[in-house]
Formats: sequence, structure tokens, C-alpha cells
Amino acid sequence: MLKDYPPVLLKSKGLVEAWRDTLQAFDKFIEENIRGCFFHIKMKVMLRILHHLIEENKLSKYDEKIFEYYDHLMLHYKNSIELFYNNEEKVKTGKSKEILTGICDVLSAQLRQFKENQLASQGISDEKAIQNPIKVEKDNFLTEEKIDILNQLDALEKQWTEKKMKACVASFRKYINIVTENEDKEIELIEKIYEALLKDLKDALYTGYVKKTNKGIKKLNDFHLRKAANFYYESIKQEKENIEAIIKIQVKALEDEMEKENYDKEEEQIIQEILHTIREAYQHLGKEIEELELFFKESEEDKNKIVLFTSEEFDKYLKEQGLKSYINDIQVRKKLKLEVDEPTQARKNFDFVKQIWEELKADLLKIYLEKINLEAFIGEMNQRLQNNIELSSRVNQLFVQFLRTYEEQKEKFNEESGYLPIIEGIYETISIKVESIEENITGFHKTIEEINLFFSEEASDAYFESEFIKLAQEIFAQFIKEPAGENFEEESFLSWGEEYFNKAFEEAFIRFSQKVEMVKEKLCQEVNLQINKFLKEYLLFEVSTYEEIVNYSVSRLREESDDFAIEYVKNIDQLTASLEETLKEFEIEFVEPVPHDKFNGKEHEVLLAEEREGFKKGEIIKTLNKGYRFNNQIILKANVVASK
Repeated sequence: MLKDYPPVLLKSKGLVEAWRDTLQAFDKFIEENIRGCFFHIKMKVMLRILHHLIEENKLSKYDEKIFEYYDHLMLHYKNSIELFYNNEEKVKTGKSKEILTGICDVLSAQLRQFKENQLASQGISDEKAIQNPIKVEKDNFLTEEKIDILNQLDALEKQWTEKKMKACVASFRKYINIVTENEDKEIELIEKIYEALLKDLKDALYTGYVKKTNKGIKKLNDFHLRKAANFYYESIKQEKENIEAIIKIQVKALEDEMEKENYDKEEEQIIQEILHTIREAYQHLGKEIEELELFFKESEEDKNKIVLFTSEEFDKYLKEQGLKSYINDIQVRKKLKLEVDEPTQARKNFDFVKQIWEELKADLLKIYLEKINLEAFIGEMNQRLQNNIELSSRVNQLFVQFLRTYEEQKEKFNEESGYLPIIEGIYETISIKVESIEENITGFHKTIEEINLFFSEEASDAYFESEFIKLAQEIFAQFIKEPAGENFEEESFLSWGEEYFNKAFEEAFIRFSQKVEMVKEKLCQEVNLQINKFLKEYLLFEVSTYEEIVNYSVSRLREESDDFAIEYVKNIDQLTASLEETLKEFEIEFVEPVPHDKFNGKEHEVLLAEEREGFKKGEIIKTLNKGYRFNNQIILKANVVASK
């Protein structure tokens, strides 16, 4: 087929060459995605280890509270000091001011030492910038752990790459057709790459995960290595002793002093508020230290601080979380139109393949549509529809002409005759038929519009283009799948491609033509259906009922002998003959069985059954109304009297 169209043949050769270049770049595409999968596997392993260290390890979850409790205590100190110095001039009685000054001096010294330690240890001068030193120390430890975990995982990746990368890439060449398919198919390929890596790395990854988690927990829980945590834990316990001493000695002395001296109400209220803040600090600190000691005791007694994944759970976690993370990353980057792990050269080559392919498809579609010549078929269908309009108009014109002739001659009518009601009845009946046929002709014009709309949907260039594209996609998908194992450096690859397309498009045209014939048959059936429906329900129905008038009403006029009646019957007969000639002209056949014909239920309908001498059971005695056949289909059955 292609050899008959040189430009198309040339494009098919260019397509094969471009696809060969794409095949050569595909290996790099696979390799980049392998590295992408590796990255997300490593990240998920690291995150799981850090989750155990940070979120599940009891000490890691609570150690920052040591500094927070210490900081709370200093806030109580600060409040007590400010409360005293803001109200110092109001304290005048006895030794209370002297005792309170001594207490605040001790608290101020402790508060100053706390701030100085903080600023010095963190190397900052802004008091507002002070951070929790235990958290800073832990963050530094976790950063070191992250680096160590990644170094070990990088070493595992390097070892695997050196031994297995080439073989793994080669194993995925059979999925070369994935390049041409949709994003979901591309994701399926990435899933296969990811699962293949996990299968190879499962044991090594799990062993490293267990060892590194246990080692990290041990280091994180060792207070000898956690200097800040250890320092503030010891400091807060010492501070409890200090404030306990203040309460036992200085606060007790102030309470004794207040019992001896006579303080006014305002002065006593201030002193009590200061003492309340000091006692409150002591009470809170006592509860917090008790909470910490209980926690440390439980932590020491609970040997199973963390429940590690089993090998199966770990494998499931990496399959679900790591793969989900990688796919989400790809989808987000694509949505943002950022570069993904796809080689530039592979994309460029494949874009060129698609460009040539689209041009080739357009040329072939044009050839296919020219060969099937749909315009001629649709024109034929429309002619048949118009024929139905013409037939109906001709029939109606015959009725109209008859009515005009009657109107021109009715002045000759003898009004004293007895058949006046018959004449008027026939006139009225035919007038109604004229109106009905005209109305239904108008309706059928709308039907033609609907049918042509149906044509535009079912037999448009766009529809057949979509059908062609389906066939073309099959051809292309098979093409890029076939040569997965070929040596694309050899000239035989180009010869193979040329032969493939020539054969494929010949077979596709046969299939395309079959689809066209199916559509034509469907359209033809729709046209026949609408024409037959119109004939049955409207036009031939009106003709058939006219025949009933001839059979019953006009038969009585034939007995009359005056000139008008004779002329009227003559006109009726002429109308009947003209109607039959017109119907025959438009290929409508009559079903008019004669006496002794065998009854046929497909063509005849029994209106009356009677016993008649000389007739066998099932034989037709008489035809009351003839039937009609069009396009080998019975439109109306003949009404008959049959023998029983």
C-alpha cells in the first residue's frame, strides 16, 4: 500500500529511524528512574529510623521538658523579684523588707546565672534569641545521625549500581512501549522498577535499619553523651534544694516576723503575694521533678522502648510509602511543569517520532477517506429522504386537484338527490387528509434535519478520524513493542520497519472499511426506519383509508345514473388510478391477494372470518383493503376476509 504513495513511504522510513534513536536513549531513561527510586527508598529508610529516635523513644519525647521546667522556675523567680521591687516602698514594718531583699538577691543571682549560661553556651547576645539547649543538642545529634545513615545507604547504592545496574536496565527494555502511553502507564513502569529494586535490596536495607536504629537509641539515651540534658537535669534538682532552703529559713523567718509585728492590710497583702509566688514555684518544681524522675524510672525499666518493624512490615512500608512518595513527587513536578527524571534526548527523539507519526497518520487518513467516499453515500440517503417528501407532495397534490375539480363542478349537483351526504362526507374526509399530509410533510422536514444531525455525529470526518486513530494506535503500539529485542544498529531494523508499516496499513484499511460499512448499514437502517414509519403512520395510512372510501362510500354512487354522479365516480376512479401510478413510480408495491390465495400472517390481516362454499380453511375469500410493501418490508398489511 505505501509503495503507491511515495511521500507516505518516505515518512514511514523517517519514523523507523527516529524510533531507533529513541530506543537507544531509553536505557538512560530507565537508569534515571532507577536512581529516582533509590533516592526515595533511602529517604524512607532514614525517616523511619529518625521516627523511632524522635517520636517513639521516651527520652527523646520528654527530654526537652527538663529545660522547659527550669525555664518555668526562672519565670517564677522573675515574677517574685518584680513583685517585690515594684512594691518595695510599701514594705516598711520590722525586718520584712530586709528578709525579702535577701530572698530576692538570691533569686536574682540564680536568674542572672541562668541567663548568662544560656547566652554563653549559644554564642548569642540577644536574650530573646535563646533556644532550648537540650533541643539544640539533640538536633545536632540527629543531624549527625542523618548524615551517617545516608552515607551507609549511599554506599549500598554504589555497590548495587556497580554490580547490577546494567542487567536491571536491560530487563526493562521490554517496556519500551511505555514511552508512548499515558501517564498511568508510565507510573506502572516506575512501580515495576521500584519493586525490582526492593526485591534485590530488601535484606540489606532491613539489616541496616535494625542496626542503625538500635545504635541511635543507645546513643540518644546516654546522658553521659548528652551534656546539656545532664547539666540541666542536675541543675534543676539543685535548684529545688536552694528554693527549699529559702522556704525553710528565710520564708520561715519572715512568717515569724509577721506574727510579732503589726502590719497594715496592704503591706501584709504584698508580702503574702510574694511568698505565694515563691511557694508556687517550689510546688510546681517539686511536681515537675517528680514527673521527670518517674519518667526516667519507667524508661529504665522498659527495655522495649521501641517496637521495630518486622522484615515483612518493613518491606510493606517501603513499598507503600516510598513508592507513593516518588510517584507523588513526579506528579507534582509535572503539574508544575518542572523537569522530571526523563532524559532530554529521549524526550527530544520521541517528540520527533510523534511529529512524524502525526504527519503520517494525517496523510493516511486522507487516503482512507477518499477511498470510502462517504459524501456519495450520505447524498444517496438524503435523496431517498427527499423522494419520500416528493412522493407525499405528489399524493397530496392529487387529493388537492380532486377537491378543486369537485368545487368547480358542484354547481351542477342536483341538491334533491339522495347521495348528497356521501359526496359531502367524501369531500370532508379528503380535505382532512390534505391537511394531515401537509402537516406531516412539514414534520418530516424536521425529521430529515434530525437524521442529518445523526449523520453528522455518526458519519462525520471527526467520527471516522477517531476510528482511524484507534486502528493507528494499535499499529503504533505494536510497532514500538515488536523491536524491543532487536539490534537497532543494523540496517535490517529499517527494512523490518518498512515492511511492518506496509502490511499493517493494508490490514488496517480492510478493518477500517468494515467499520465504515457497519456505519453505513446503521445509517441506512435509520433512514429506512424513518421513511417506513412515515409511510405507515401517515402517508399510506391516508391512502389506505381513502381506499376504504372507494370500497364503501363510492360503491353506492356507482348505482346512481345522473350525469353528476357518473362524472364524480369517473373522477374518483381517475384519482385512484393516479394514486396507484404515483406509488408504483416511487417503488411502493401493492399487497393485493386474490380469492383462494393462502392466508399469510406477515402480509395479511383478517378482519372477518366466515365459512364460504368452495373455499378451504385459511384461504382468502376477498381483499377489503390492499396492503403496501416498500424496500422488501411490509408497511401495511392487506385487510382480508378469510375462510374458516
